[in-house]
Order: sequence, then structure tokens, then C-alpha cells
Amino acid sequence: MILGEYLFWHYGLALRERLYSALSLLRTTANFLSILPLAKSILAPWHRIKDPYQRGFELGEFFWTLASNLVSRILGAIVRLFVIAAGLVVLALVAIWCALALAFWFLLPLLIPLTILVGALFILT
Repeated sequence: MILGEYLFWHYGLALRERLYSALSLLRTTANFLSILPLAKSILAPWHRIKDPYQRGFELGEFFWTLASNLVSRILGAIVRLFVIAAGLVVLALVAIWCALALAFWFLLPLLIPLTILVGALFILT
């Protein structure tokens, strides 16, 4: 009776809570690392550093401003790509950790009889 209730709780209600917690941890990690906002702003200038274009047209000034803005955008893209890559590595590690925790949760009820058996064998030998 008690064993049946425990198994129902363990593989029913508690497992649902563990799955919800794992998904919540993955969402929180992705949100904390800002992977999606960084991907959306991949070509934005670095720290919003950009030179304004001057009124009138002066060829040298135009190309200087263009080059400066391109360097700022390329630098921003490089830094964001590295941060996104690091974030994806951390997110993959968190996903692996969650999968291992869920696998352990499935095997946890087997530890009770196993520890009783090992203890009995320890006492008898």
C-alpha cells in the first residue's frame, strides 16, 4: 500500500515537478545569458559607438565615418558571437546536468532495496 503510493508520487506528481523544474532552469539559464537578444542584435554597433554622418558630402569624411561604423559593428559581432557560443556551451552543460538528474530520479527507488540488500550482505559477512 505505502510502496504503491510512493511509486505513484515518485513517478507521477514528483516527476512532473522535476520536469517542470528542469525546463524552468533551462529557460532561466537562456534568459540570464541573453542568447536570443544577442542573436537579434548581432550586427549592432559595439556599445552603440557610431559616428554620425556630417551634413554635406565630403568624400574623405564619408569613408572615415563608414569605416569607423563598420569596425564598430564588426567588433560588436565578434564579441556577441563569442558570448553566444559560450552561452550555448553553458546551456548545453545545464541540459546535460538536467538529463542526468532526471535519470537519477528514475533510478532512485531502486536504491532503497539495493541499500537494504548491501546492508544485509554486510551484516552477514
